[in-house]
Amino acid sequence: MTSWEVHCDEVSSVLRAIEQTAQEYAAHRQRLHAAIAEVMGALAQSAVVTASIEQLAETVLLPQLEHVLATTTATVEGTRCAVAAYLDGDTRMAQHSLEASPRPDGWSRT
Repeated sequence: MTSWEVHCDEVSSVLRAIEQTAQEYAAHRQRLHAAIAEVMGALAQSAVVTASIEQLAETVLLPQLEHVLATTTATVEGTRCAVAAYLDGDTRMAQHSLEASPRPDGWSRT
């Protein structure tokens, strides 16, 4: 890496793509619920099997999907905050640099 410059347009583009993918998780969640209900309906004659499928869904499948969604959302939000802080720091750094630069006699910075 030769510089620490953050390319905000590129970061924003990546964040939009990630957010779009995260929105697809809602559809996956609905399909998963529908698939679980369908399997449980098809196997309704076996209480043991339906209970096992329900337990699998509630303890593994749905929590994992929710974890991925929550992690993705938190990461996107954290990245947005970091980029905003970076831009704010660039603005402050430019202002400090301007304030510290020598002034020719009689020039005003306002």
